Amino acid sequence: MLQDEYRVALVTLNPKPGKIQDNKAAIIEWLEQAGARTSKLAIFPELMLTGSTLTNATDIAIKRNDDAIEDIAQCAEIYDCIACFGFLEREGDHVYISQMFVGEGVRYVVRKSQLSEMEHKNIKAGSVPLVKEIDDIAMWCEIGHLNKANKQTQAKIPRGSTLTILPNRICQHQSEKWKSQDKQAIMKQQQATIKDACKQISLANQTYTLYVEQVGNCENNTQAPGYALIMDSLGNVMVERTSSREGMISTTLKLGD
Repeated sequence: MLQDEYRVALVTLNPKPGKIQDNKAAIIEWLEQAGARTSKLAIFPELMLTGSTLTNATDIAIKRNDDAIEDIAQCAEIYDCIACFGFLEREGDHVYISQMFVGEGVRYVVRKSQLSEMEHKNIKAGSVPLVKEIDDIAMWCEIGHLNKANKQTQAKIPRGSTLTILPNRICQHQSEKWKSQDKQAIMKQQQATIKDACKQISLANQTYTLYVEQVGNCENNTQAPGYALIMDSLGNVMVERTSSREGMISTTLKLGD
């Protein structure tokens, strides 16, 4: 039965490439804070657990039953919360960019289906995700979806989800223009584009849209701005975060409405 109220948290963090134990500790620390705010769902960015490096993806990829994932799952159960976080997943000879949902009675994996040109070199594309009932709520999750936000990809979003979850990482190259005073303007323009795409998704599908990305320095001299956004089904911004530091936003969704 659909819950009338459902509290969610979005956490913008800066994962350390290949430092799985450090990243796990960060997830657990913020998961505890989300639980303290009575959040039922805590969403972390794309590739949060393993880090965002793709140059050695095959070396740091882990299986979905890895001890680090099980540790997070146990903590999620303790805090009565579902954790959603990204990682490089190994299955056989393939590596995927995946997003894991864990909690009491919950083990669900989504694999990134829309890969960039760089990702295609050593990452295998997953199947297009379907709407999944998690915690008795219809959710749809697509990793990095807004990297290619256009009419063609928007049309692929299945209808029927109460929550649309969009974990991302979006790392900008720190060019001379980025390092100059244009940095803030570039970030604002990027955030405006993301906000507009989320609004289209919310209005077209009558769904809450939850977007979260990494923050801080990434590999290959790139920078992740750290934007997070929760939007209602009418395209209104409920809460957003634009800080360049790690942090969390949370709010209560009125699902009964």
